[in-house]
Amino acid sequence: MYDHEIRIEQTQDMQYPALALSAGIDGAVVLEVLLSDRGTVSDVVPLSGTSLLIAPAEQNVRTWRFAPNSARRAVIVFDFELDKMCSEFPRTWYTRKHANLVVVKACVPVLNP
Repeated sequence: MYDHEIRIEQTQDMQYPALALSAGIDGAVVLEVLLSDRGTVSDVVPLSGTSLLIAPAEQNVRTWRFAPNSARRAVIVFDFELDKMCSEFPRTWYTRKHANLVVVKACVPVLNP
């Protein structure tokens, strides 16, 4: 499966997972998404990541709709990032960077001693 074979027709924005945010957890989640003939998600198989990030990513990707492809699957990477240099707490950014890369970024408050 190559990136150019993955065509996403519909996604859903998501917030940074609250438990992961409060625990200061970031990192990547890799999901194998199995598709129906119509491009809906029929199953999701987590390939890597931490459980506090996998479950919300899996829940989000289940709402997506893909253009059908011959492999009937896609590999999607969620990159969860914590930004400790911003001042807009609480704020989350959801950006699809490529056909199969999503960045979910959250602003973390800076605590002054």
